[in-house]
Amino acid sequence: MAIKVKAAHINITGSLREYAEKKAEKVLNFFDGLIDIVIELDIVDSSNDNERQVVSATAKAPHALFRAEFASHDMYASVDHVMDKLIVQVKKYREKQRDHHPDQPKSIAKPKRDNLKKLPHSQDIDPHYESTPMSVDNAIQLLANRQLPFLMFKNIKTGECNLVYGLKNGNIGHIEP
Repeated sequence: MAIKVKAAHINITGSLREYAEKKAEKVLNFFDGLIDIVIELDIVDSSNDNERQVVSATAKAPHALFRAEFASHDMYASVDHVMDKLIVQVKKYREKQRDHHPDQPKSIAKPKRDNLKKLPHSQDIDPHYESTPMSVDNAIQLLANRQLPFLMFKNIKTGECNLVYGLKNGNIGHIEP
């Protein structure tokens, strides 16, 4: 990444250039995808002496452009404020990127229970799950009797949750941990 410091109507001292470059490097702590930062220092004619020393900065990223400008009575203070503004913009951009392109998939929303119609207790249990422990053979028989695509059950031998399901070719699949 390149940091360029330009000047108009002012001679840049070595300490001012170093100060501006050091502040620009802090922007990288918040977003390392920047291509370059251009800092422009200028002294303008103004009726207000407190706003004569203007600093503007432009930071380029592959798909974004950040720009900030600040005027004050002190060039060092203007550099500070401009870099603070850039940092705010970069943080906001980074958060948007994180929201739109998360590293991990978002969790799937579960249906709200209060919107579901309450059934009598005997019908309240999911037909795809059998709460009583049973053997694999009994689960296959129950799957066929209820004509379900799958049935989850507790294996009586292992005590683990198992799954039986019908295959397209008419066979039965069985998954156990």
